[in-house]
Amino acid sequence: MVVTIGDRIREVRLKRGMTQADLGGDLVTPSMVSQIESNRVKPSHTLLMEFSKRLGTPVEYFLQEMDQQALVSAQLALASHALAMGRPQEASDLLRDMASPLDHGANHEQYCLIQAQVCRALKQYPEATNYLEHLREYAYRFQDTQLLFVVCRESGYVEFEQGNVTGAIYEWKRAVEYGRTLRDERTVPKLDLARWMLDVLLKLDQFDEAEEWIQDMSTLRGAAEDLFAQAMSLVTVDPNLSKELCTRAATLTTFAQLFEQVLTVRARSEANAIDSLQSAQETAFAMTALYPETYLTSACNQIESLLQADEIDRAKSWMNQVTSVLANLTHQPMTAARRDIGHRLELLTAQMEAKAGSVIDAIRRLERFEATFPEDGNIEYKRQACALLVLLYGEQDDIERTVAYARKMDELIPDRRMQLPILL
Repeated sequence: MVVTIGDRIREVRLKRGMTQADLGGDLVTPSMVSQIESNRVKPSHTLLMEFSKRLGTPVEYFLQEMDQQALVSAQLALASHALAMGRPQEASDLLRDMASPLDHGANHEQYCLIQAQVCRALKQYPEATNYLEHLREYAYRFQDTQLLFVVCRESGYVEFEQGNVTGAIYEWKRAVEYGRTLRDERTVPKLDLARWMLDVLLKLDQFDEAEEWIQDMSTLRGAAEDLFAQAMSLVTVDPNLSKELCTRAATLTTFAQLFEQVLTVRARSEANAIDSLQSAQETAFAMTALYPETYLTSACNQIESLLQADEIDRAKSWMNQVTSVLANLTHQPMTAARRDIGHRLELLTAQMEAKAGSVIDAIRRLERFEATFPEDGNIEYKRQACALLVLLYGEQDDIERTVAYARKMDELIPDRRMQLPILL
């Protein structure tokens, strides 16, 4: 049997006749000591050092068997991955060949949960139910809301696959109640909880609440930042979980950056027609990019090229695509790059209107754009608006307005004269 850090802390504390409050003192709450002893949370090295002083026991005693725990965790992770990839028999073989048996702690919970999922995938429903009921009892004993949520969700799957729809709905409704509690407690990474809850809510056809969870979800950038913030808050309490969350944040960032590059290649590829970018899936992918400005800038370049080639219809299609993406970014903080893209789109829209024969509409758009341009905006876009107005009013033989906007344009040209040093 694997002896954990929590086991050893509890063993020595009881030998010393200390309560959890005595051990935690001014360091952590009795509840946190309880979670550490039940292996729900791993203490930081600093906290472990303090515990060892209070317990009068060398810290090395508590660190024994750590390598074995790490091996078990790694084996569980491999089994979980095999199951997620649709290879339940491989996952079952990995669990069977694990380094040592488990009978309590976080690894034990994970082991039983994966076993239940493997049994369900292999249609061994009685075995799956046994594992889940064991976990349910375990969760009640420790008042573990997260584990109760997972057990109810998985039990719902087992009941549903056996044709017991009433039983499945009962379990899923209880899971939803626990999920709401978890959201209020904020003890589970928001991304994980949202994924779990959406799955259950869709099973129950509770689309209104599912929509609420979707609206609360962030883009990959926000998700990565959320994970990093949670990691920072756990550095001193649970460094292992903190490290895991940092790794997940980095992976999320890497994926988003890679996908942005894919979008950029597609946007720039002449062989890739606009029709292939108009599906809801493509738009959704564009929305989840870490820095959507990459895709939007490439799309603006494409619109500009199409206008120069007088391909007005294709330019309009691209414009609709970009406008749709921008509209879905309104909940994110505005960036300077995104504001510049918005200004650029206004200018491109005016050019599109002019090329389509709506010159008056184009002029009104540009005049409004020039008159309301923000003081802290990129002045180059205001200068371009004046240049377009000079061109359009010139074509209308309106000399007065042509000259007026030409002067404004000249005033907006930055002074590029080289500043010479003063020689003393």
